[in-house]
Amino acid sequence: MRELTDNGIPFSMDYVTLNQTNKQSNGLVKVERALLRPARRTKTVNLLSYTDVDSNEPRHVHLPLITKFNGKLITNGN
Repeated sequence: MRELTDNGIPFSMDYVTLNQTNKQSNGLVKVERALLRPARRTKTVNLLSYTDVDSNEPRHVHLPLITKFNGKLITNGN
């Protein structure tokens, strides 16, 4: 992701939403074109800051919730 962003090349990703406060999910989010942003100052280690290129909206996602990167399924290695 960083290498693509550094070269100005957007990437795609899918992730599952999760609101830990309400214990709810709004399902799957598909981002067609994203670029990383500088990390937000937070104690959360696995928080990824990105911009949705199509909507120009700044967003965040927790890394463990990402299910696909550039069309490839992400697994936990098991």
